[in-house]
Amino acid sequence: MMTKSRTKPTGLECLKKWQGDRTDAEMAEIIGISRSYYSDIRRGRCRPGWKLSLQIQTASDGRVPLPSWVPALPPAAATPASHEVA
Repeated sequence: MMTKSRTKPTGLECLKKWQGDRTDAEMAEIIGISRSYYSDIRRGRCRPGWKLSLQIQTASDGRVPLPSWVPALPPAAATPASHEVA
């Protein structure tokens, strides 16, 4: 019987969970950015850079970890080894 492997939540998923009932304006103030920039991040229009990801991690007491913003890499099996590339 195969079980489906569980993936780690993305930064966006963690951010939405941490936000809870707070407004975008409240979240932006907690993090230290503009409301419109926070809204763009929450809606998935942009992804924060390393510095802002660290700010978010610090403001959330680690509930939105910095590595969660790094896009998932394809499995190693899908990437040819250097000796297999023509």
